[in-house]
Amino acid sequence: MSGFLIASRITQTFGALDRIQPVRFLIHRAIRILPCLVLLVSVLGVLDYVGFEDYRFSKPGQSFLGAAWLECCRLDDPLVSVD
Repeated sequence: MSGFLIASRITQTFGALDRIQPVRFLIHRAIRILPCLVLLVSVLGVLDYVGFEDYRFSKPGQSFLGAAWLECCRLDDPLVSVD
């Protein structure tokens, strides 16, 4: 369903899929997705800060910032090479 909606939007904007302008397309997608993502991460951060048990980071070494940003840069991840 999502692919259909995205393709329909592309054809409305650019006229055809082969005339897509990738930078413009990605900017429009970011404008639609990032506000919701920022809101979600903010709400989860507030819930963690306030202390709602189901939204707490309970394992040693866990933190809101680690989960929100630094997790993507883990050095112990076998898929991440440090060479």
